[in-house]
Amino acid sequence: MVGDRVDEVEIYHKLKAIRPDLVRSYCDIIYLDALVFNVDRHSYNYGFLRSQETGEILSMAPNFDNNIALISRGYSESPIGSNGLLIQDFIKLLEETDESYPIPGSVTEDVVRRIAGDTLPEEDIDRDFVTTFILDRQQRLIEGMSQTRNIEPRLGL
Repeated sequence: MVGDRVDEVEIYHKLKAIRPDLVRSYCDIIYLDALVFNVDRHSYNYGFLRSQETGEILSMAPNFDNNIALISRGYSESPIGSNGLLIQDFIKLLEETDESYPIPGSVTEDVVRRIAGDTLPEEDIDRDFVTTFILDRQQRLIEGMSQTRNIEPRLGL
């Protein structure tokens, strides 16, 4: 759609031109990337579900290619205050499109701890680090969304 360049705002507008109801799913993907620090999102790792009969785009494909996220490149010095580039990119997307995006209310500490505990239970993973990492990034996303003009963050999902 736009090649290897990552420009979330341009992709948003192209999706909206194709089918306006695609933009919410796209924003969900970009939010999750910001939350878990998935640095590998580009125009070749999201897709569409199409009608077999007509080829019409029905929806965004389920989110995939998240293998370069969280601690995939090792642990940073601290789970708090990690690189904010993807957070800034998500906030920029909201600002430049006036897209209203509800703050997911289901990302609680209990939920994150349960998922962290259930994921690869046999692996030696610092689950407290991962939990703190995600919750810190969520708080920074909420703060950024709260400061975004014309966006009133509200719990939802």
